[in-house]
Amino acid sequence: MKKRTDEKPILSSRRSFGRRVIAGAPVLGAAFLTGTALAQDPEPDDLTTEQEEEQEAIESEVRSLVPPSSEKEQLNGLVGTGYVYRHNWGLRRGIWTLNLTWRVVRPNTLAFVSIGEALGNPSQGKFIGGATFILYNVAPRDATVSIRINIAYDRSLPLLVDYLAITP
Repeated sequence: MKKRTDEKPILSSRRSFGRRVIAGAPVLGAAFLTGTALAQDPEPDDLTTEQEEEQEAIESEVRSLVPPSSEKEQLNGLVGTGYVYRHNWGLRRGIWTLNLTWRVVRPNTLAFVSIGEALGNPSQGKFIGGATFILYNVAPRDATVSIRINIAYDRSLPLLVDYLAITP
């Protein structure tokens, strides 16, 4: 087989769900993102190595589902005080454990999470593109919700995470 001369060298590659993922491509920073967007692309050298980061919830952006009262409120079978929050984790690629510090969370909190690619900025929402976003685990503890995710794509993408916390 004749080698093509117009191909650029690949720094590293791996197979992910039957699709080839190429690492090492230069990516622009996240200037279009707001909030906690990273100013610089955190490109891992090895996309199979897990990374970890911790950030705090922006309290002014947390909304209560049910106004607090002296009695327990019920909302479709969920008992407790509920809060929703959208966090912009900036550009991500590969496997990450992301720890969100959030004072409403306790070990007995029911934590629900959805992840997706941002459509420009957080207020525009998320969309389904060509990348695979995987949420592996969700673990609430004292004042923290930890999630493990994987973004299988050839460049870093803006990650939005929606949190729903019901604390009995």
